[in-house]
Amino acid sequence: KARAGLAQADRAPNPMIELMIGFPIDGLSGAPAMGMAVQQLTWLWTRPHRLAAADADRQAAILSAGDAVINLDAMVRRRHANAVNAERRAELDHEYAVSTAGFLVILEALLDVGEASRIDVDRMLVESNHARVSAEASMSTARLARLELLSAMDIPDADPDFEVSGAAADEEPLPSEELVIDL
Repeated sequence: KARAGLAQADRAPNPMIELMIGFPIDGLSGAPAMGMAVQQLTWLWTRPHRLAAADADRQAAILSAGDAVINLDAMVRRRHANAVNAERRAELDHEYAVSTAGFLVILEALLDVGEASRIDVDRMLVESNHARVSAEASMSTARLARLELLSAMDIPDADPDFEVSGAAADEEPLPSEELVIDL
């Protein structure tokens, strides 16, 4: 659109045919023709300024589009990092919940044979339940992070139960921020 505005600023106005009927009131017979010549001279005189203004508008549109791309890239990168970290946190919390549940089973077996106290079993029961609730909360946080990532990519209606890939060695690397800025 800005490029079209620049091209339009370089073109002369559409040709006009004017017919004037009447008497010149200033006593000169060429007043209407002189008016037409001034209009054309004004267009030629202001042409460089109109071209410079249209070119400035074009450059501003390019910079504005570039700024929008860089901001979108930064937002998607942040939300992707949040989603990857939330997934890793959910995995760790799940593993901790499984290990505390296993340790609770071991302590209950030790209690049955008289090698552990009831207080230790109760403490582990509380810790196991706390770990299970934390794991569920981490899974909800990871799902929310994936939804925010989808929203940043402008596809909020997509299925949020997708696998978020991190920066693995066998994957194609993401373009660097410097490359995005240069582009």
